[in-house]
Amino acid sequence: MGLFQPKHDAILPTLLALLAVLTVNEFTLAASAESPTKAETRSTVEAQRPPSAPRWGLNVSSGRFDFAGTEAARGNSYSFDRILVESQNVGFSFKKTPQLTFAVGGKYLQNYSELRAGTKLFKSNTEGWGDTLLTATQVEALDPQQTLVSTIGVQVPTGEVTIKNPRKVNVNHPYYLQTGSGTTDFYGALTYQKAWSTPLRAGALASALVRTGRNEVDYRRGSEYSASLWSDWVVHSAFTPGLRLNYKHIGKLAGVDASLGRNEYTEYYHSPQNNWDFGVTMKGAWPLKVLGNTNLTYAASLPVAQRLKNVVNLQVETKYTVTAGLQATF
Repeated sequence: MGLFQPKHDAILPTLLALLAVLTVNEFTLAASAESPTKAETRSTVEAQRPPSAPRWGLNVSSGRFDFAGTEAARGNSYSFDRILVESQNVGFSFKKTPQLTFAVGGKYLQNYSELRAGTKLFKSNTEGWGDTLLTATQVEALDPQQTLVSTIGVQVPTGEVTIKNPRKVNVNHPYYLQTGSGTTDFYGALTYQKAWSTPLRAGALASALVRTGRNEVDYRRGSEYSASLWSDWVVHSAFTPGLRLNYKHIGKLAGVDASLGRNEYTEYYHSPQNNWDFGVTMKGAWPLKVLGNTNLTYAASLPVAQRLKNVVNLQVETKYTVTAGLQATF
């Protein structure tokens, strides 16, 4: 017998196996070949089902905040000519439900200052990652015109508190030039918004950043409490002018950076500070259809009246703030 000649006892199982395969294929084809009525009904139902809303979000932006000193500290001991902060921001969000969103946001800071003491002008630069904020936000529609937004979160210390002053050996830069707090802080905010049938919108915001513990240099920055009132006139989604009133209270510093000590230059931070400003705003968004669900956004503010209250009567005024970026959902 040839090497590849089949054995007779293997023929029947082989035929049965082939018959089984053919039978299964026949049932499969029959099941997939629905009647035209069923197929059309299923297609109609799927076509009527609304597409799922985007759940993920990405926000990338760049901000510039320009300040100028207007009055020297008590006794004319020192003053600021200018303070400039530039911030590169990135944030991710996940919409768990239409009302609940989780988010994380980080920023890279570039700080510049010009401090004048007597006849000398000291220019300083620092940069690095700032602290990272994790939040959960709940949106509640009170009625078709009113919305209440509540946010809770925690700010984790990813920034720096020990950036050295190159002009002084083993001395850190002042508090305001560090990029982080060095402590785990808790955040909360409540926002009320109202929209009328006209282009007019208005809102109010109250927020708190509560500092805890002490950082590696043995101090804790003051907690921050803020409130804002604003109104907008929506001329177009890309052009919305408005007015805004801001108030902020910053608590006193707890502890001290031993490399800086307490002196006339740092006493400002060891006492409570209050500031307010009133100004005009402009914001807008343009859809970038070539990039899908993406908007180009911008916001700017220009104070027309402002004032600081602090222990040394130092005055630093905001010249302007501007941010621009991209917001995408997917």
